Amino acid sequence: MFEGITFAHPWFLLLLAVVPIALFWGILNFTKSRRAIVLPGMPSLPPSKQGWRTVALRFLPFLRGLALIFLIIALARPQIANGIQTIDSEGIDIMMATDLSKSMELQDFKPNRIEAAKKIGIEFIHRRASDRIGLVVFAGESFTLCPLTIDHNIVIGQLSEVTPDFLRDGTAIGMGLASCVDRLRQSNAKSKVVILLTDGVNNSGSIDPLTAADLAIKFHVKVYTIGVGSVNGTELQLPGFGGFISSDIDEALLQNISRKTGARYFRATDNAALRHIYEEIDQLEKVKVQSSAFLETSEAFLPWLIAAYIILCLEFLARFLFIKTIS
Repeated sequence: MFEGITFAHPWFLLLLAVVPIALFWGILNFTKSRRAIVLPGMPSLPPSKQGWRTVALRFLPFLRGLALIFLIIALARPQIANGIQTIDSEGIDIMMATDLSKSMELQDFKPNRIEAAKKIGIEFIHRRASDRIGLVVFAGESFTLCPLTIDHNIVIGQLSEVTPDFLRDGTAIGMGLASCVDRLRQSNAKSKVVILLTDGVNNSGSIDPLTAADLAIKFHVKVYTIGVGSVNGTELQLPGFGGFISSDIDEALLQNISRKTGARYFRATDNAALRHIYEEIDQLEKVKVQSSAFLETSEAFLPWLIAAYIILCLEFLARFLFIKTIS
């Protein structure tokens, strides 16, 4: 009967202990009211046959006791649980900036740098269920593929499709970082983070990387930088490219950016190292996300109150209209 029911004021249920006392008192009064008066010198009369009114009168205390039970239950405010609703507080806002320069097709990663970065980046996104994530890509220019969103399927879909042919060639690190900061500057998240992945030297764009880093400091954005490449300062052959391509990483610049913004620089030389870097960033950027769950309920006291009222009305009608007893 009470399955799925909770009580807003359960202490009222303690009053149920009074019901047996009230019931006993009502029966006792009924017995006294029906006691025969014996007069001296008069012969005792045989007991009269009890009619239906007299029998019904015996049950009136029980009706009143039942009404009292229902009234106490109504006072305890029964509520029916409709389900649990959970609200997650705001986590971290993360912008991922991915280099799409031609050198990202080099195959010192498996199958190449860009595909490894995409795959491992998607693994990272899957672990950040409570965070808003956005995506910026850059080469000779920068472009926001996805603004901050909690719908990670959109980010993953966009990241899965990008290739180095998406933008004109070059490495505009400052432009990529500035685009990320612009997306984060109005964020109210507890922590604002950029993960900038590149395998080159800034050689394009109208914004200097250190100027972009100063903007990140102004808007309290931490910039984790990742240098991708098994070698540095070497020309590698790119299949199908018809020549060699430079594999320089400006590690001093990336270290400076991360240090200024209160973050860290990482160097990835293969798939396993890149995966470990993302796992480490995942651990570094943990905000205690508070989940508040509350029980969604609907009030259920009214039927009990109505039942108590109906029973009291029946008791009143039975006592004063049909049975017509004399107190």
